Amino acid sequence: MADDATKYRTKDEEQLWSEKDPLVRFGKYLEKKGLWSDEDTARVKEEAKAAVNEHIKKAEQTEKMTVAGLIDSMFEQTPAHLEEQKADFQ
Repeated sequence: MADDATKYRTKDEEQLWSEKDPLVRFGKYLEKKGLWSDEDTARVKEEAKAAVNEHIKKAEQTEKMTVAGLIDSMFEQTPAHLEEQKADFQ
């Protein structure tokens, strides 16, 4: 989810840049050429949702990493203060 653009952009700026969105512009170009349709868009969105959901399920089935394992995976040489913290979790 994107941040709230109204905090730093006016509505006019948002409108201006939404018209310049490269994905929207390219989509319109492809539609005019007869190479893309609303059905294609719907199909791609559904395929993307299915793929994301599949990967979420796979991730949820993966064994959760321990704190020590997480620390070990982040550093080639674990700093001393983290070694101490790691010991607290073992």
